[in-house]
Order: sequence, then structure tokens, then C-alpha cells
Amino acid sequence: MLLGEFDNQWCNTCGDVRLEEFAITDSVRIAVIDQQRARLVVEGAAQDLLEAARMALCALSDQRTARVKGYDVLAHDKLIAAIAQAEGKPRP
Repeated sequence: MLLGEFDNQWCNTCGDVRLEEFAITDSVRIAVIDQQRARLVVEGAAQDLLEAARMALCALSDQRTARVKGYDVLAHDKLIAAIAQAEGKPRP
């Protein structure tokens, strides 16, 4: 599935290729493509979610140090941004 547009029509395996553009009008195919895109967004956000969760847990386990160093705010902001990314929303 093509998730972007490119200026050059080149394949590392095939060399020069011809790209053909076509419209998808079948509602079932469109729904499948939308589901695949949503899954790719969540998969792409998974690493950010894990990192944010780790930061949040560290901040919770040592709240005094987290507050002094600002880790609590950083963990909160990172977690909110990662959740928004996973939901396909713009980052706050």
C-alpha cells in the first residue's frame, strides 16, 4: 500500500518503473484500506507509547526527584502526545 507520493518512479529492485494511478470506488475496499492505515498509525505510535509509559512509571516511582527535575511534566506531555498519535490526532 502506497502511503506517500514520490517524484521519481524508481524501484531499488526493478529500476525504472511506471506508476499508474487509479481511483478506488468500492466501499468495501475503501474500508479495508482505511483499517490498514489506522493499524499502521497505531503500530507507528507503539514505540512512543512505550517510551512515554516508561517515563511515567519512573516519574511515579520517584516523585520527589521527578518533580525537581521536571520529569513528571515531561512524562505527562510525552504520554499525551503519544496517545494522540496512536489515535491519529494531531499532536497537542
